[in-house]
Amino acid sequence: MNLCRQCGKALTQARPNGRQKKYCNQVCCDTYRQAAGRARTAEQAWGDCKVCGKPITGHKRKYCSKKCCGKTRPARSYVKDVKCHHCGDIFRSATKRLYYSLSCALDHNKTAKECDWCCTEYTATYERQRFCTTACRSSADSRKKRARINSAYVEDVGIGYLYKRDGGRCQLCGKTVKMGLHRFDPRSATIDHIVPLSQGGKHSKPNTQLAHRFCNMSKGARRVGQLRLMA
Repeated sequence: MNLCRQCGKALTQARPNGRQKKYCNQVCCDTYRQAAGRARTAEQAWGDCKVCGKPITGHKRKYCSKKCCGKTRPARSYVKDVKCHHCGDIFRSATKRLYYSLSCALDHNKTAKECDWCCTEYTATYERQRFCTTACRSSADSRKKRARINSAYVEDVGIGYLYKRDGGRCQLCGKTVKMGLHRFDPRSATIDHIVPLSQGGKHSKPNTQLAHRFCNMSKGARRVGQLRLMA
């Protein structure tokens, strides 16, 4: 009576072709073949290690361990000591890093700037920062996008620049304009185009003036005012 090579159970039934079974089921067959394959691989020798000379068994490779493999790699000559430009600490780097950490980079690049939209003083955290807040940036981008749709964009015009140039007064009603109000407030500051963009006007400093939101909406697409000779 034949026995299963894996579990040792008796095999009573034969195959339809008359050949004797070697395993009782497919699970025993797969388990036995996997174990036999691992045993053959472990016993197979692939020569000696190129570093320590020990015999290599198992999978085909040149070195017996990762430690021996690491000894053959060349030293990293490009890794060097770098001095942080902000705090002065020494750190090792393989790239052209100038700062030890992100906080050092932010602290070193903090400079006093003037917002391109509202002209308020703020501390910039990176060199190319132009606006003090995301609200100022979105406001400037929306004006620029509207001007480009009408093919009227010439230059950037900030609401703070117009406030200083026009003396803080609405050029339509002559009353004082208060900065810092909500953008939907009727008395908030807006940019008014003397020659409307719909009539061929340009988004430039000579063609813009300061106006209340209510006055600007009341004016509509009519041409009110005179182009400034000096921006």
